[in-house]
This record gives sequence, structure tokens and C-alpha cells, in this order.
Amino acid sequence: MVRRAQAGSWVFGVEGDGDWADSSGFGTFTTTSTTSLCARGCLTKNTWLVTARGRAGYAFDRFLVYGTGGVAFGNVQANFSNDPISSTTKAGLTAGAGVEVAVAPSRFCSSTPERPPFSSMSGASGKCRRD
Repeated sequence: MVRRAQAGSWVFGVEGDGDWADSSGFGTFTTTSTTSLCARGCLTKNTWLVTARGRAGYAFDRFLVYGTGGVAFGNVQANFSNDPISSTTKAGLTAGAGVEVAVAPSRFCSSTPERPPFSSMSGASGKCRRD
């Protein structure tokens, strides 16, 4: 969902989206503590992600170059070697930049690499939509 306003070539707006996710990671380490939750290994997963972001950019011809930033919410699950699965909703900040091109009247395609809020890895999203 995108809502925007334009003043000359400057474009401002808000957007929100949601995605199912299937990202996970596994880590192991040694410890001298017998009460450590990850003494033999930890598995973490993110199963969904929802974002709400502000957006500002500059339009020329059929292209829009923009920056975006806001808040993200996601479901994070953890399964420790000696503890059952725990699940919680986490919140964090997200930011990115992108380019959008008008391919037809009221039809746009965009690419927005963003920094996900719950990991140190970068992600990218590409989408097409009709306004």
C-alpha cells in the first residue's frame, strides 16, 4: 500500500507492506555453564514481517529515486538445545533506498534494498503494483 503527494518533482508518501518469511539461522558454541540455553546449539527463525515507512524522493521523466525509513514488526522464533521453542513479536527500525519506474499509466515497478530490522544481513525487495 502506498499513499503519496507530489510538489513539483518532489514526491512524499507513506507505505506499508507485509511478507511471509522463511529465514533462519543456526549457531553453536562451547560453554562451561550447564545452565546456558545454547550449550549445544540454537535455531532462530523469522516467519513474517510487516513494515510501515515514510518515503521521500525526486521524480524525473518516468523514474523516481527515493529513500525510505520506518518501523518493522516480525515474528521471531527460537529453539534452544535444552529449551522448547519460544516465539515473540519484535519491533525494529528499517531503512532503504530505491528506484521506481512507471511502465504504464498507474503501473509501477520498483526495487528497494532495505536493511532488515532483525539481522545484520541486507535484503532486497522487488515489486510491481498498480495505483
